[in-house]
Amino acid sequence: MPRAHYIAQEAARLGLDPKAVLAIAQHEGLSGRIGDGGHAFGPFQLNNAGGVLTNQPAGHQNNDWAWSNQGIIWALKRMATVAGGLTGRQAVTAIASRFERPADVQGEINDAWSHYGHVSGAGGAIQSGGATPSPGTIQVGNTQFDQGQYKAQLAMTMMQDATARATGTQPPDLLTQMQAIRAAATTKVSNAAGAGGIPLGGGSGIGSKAAHIAGKQVGTPYVWGGESKAGFDCSGLVQFAYSRLGIKLPRTAAEQGQAGRAVSYKNLKPGDILVENNGDHVVMYAGNGQVVQAPHSGTNVQYSPLSYFPSSQYYARRIVG
Repeated sequence: MPRAHYIAQEAARLGLDPKAVLAIAQHEGLSGRIGDGGHAFGPFQLNNAGGVLTNQPAGHQNNDWAWSNQGIIWALKRMATVAGGLTGRQAVTAIASRFERPADVQGEINDAWSHYGHVSGAGGAIQSGGATPSPGTIQVGNTQFDQGQYKAQLAMTMMQDATARATGTQPPDLLTQMQAIRAAATTKVSNAAGAGGIPLGGGSGIGSKAAHIAGKQVGTPYVWGGESKAGFDCSGLVQFAYSRLGIKLPRTAAEQGQAGRAVSYKNLKPGDILVENNGDHVVMYAGNGQVVQAPHSGTNVQYSPLSYFPSSQYYARRIVG
């Protein structure tokens, strides 16, 4: 399982916001680098020279241990004591300021927040599709606005701004952050829902039919190597959907990434597949800004926002048409 998948899965199990944890990891060392003069290790840059690894047993203060499942769980459990139950920027702030405690706390928060929800290799594991909107969510036309989410994150941002000004430090760019908070709380919906209550893009072509078949599998557990209703992995779900229409696809995500023809994100249609640049993951576009996917072990087939699979990290293929 790709490391980002494992981190997201275990973070969710421990009551952490997986997107916040992965945002911190992306800022710190998800790329595998070692920081602080060779004394800070792993995806969270655990530091044996005065940081969060100080009291660990001898032999555990190294990069191999910090990248191991044991080291990651060690870090996540400690994050859970300060950020469990928090989401969004609140979670990022708590992890940075109360777990890692870097010299430039606000700088780390701002940089990690810029990665929130956009971590290469996450494979959609950071999105729990079909989440229930906060109380007070309003809908105008085909746009849904989550007032609860917006107010909570805005309040946190305003508090950070006031703190920064009171201490004479550089306050965050409020306008940019407010725009990002509003965008995060706004989703497009449709009155014509597809399988699982997620709106589909419509159409009667083979691609739309494949997306509908994949959507009917929502709730089926992820199974490594699975390619049937008993369980699917990411490429197994795509292969299954198209096989029901008489179209045979290769078995792996990397091989499926060579099928059909390339298409641009602006021209996506239901049934198009999005393949991670390293070939580790594949999802299917379902229409109206949603994909359907089998994320990773411990999850089920689910819908997730297209925004979590950006063109900088994924490329699109049209199987037919």
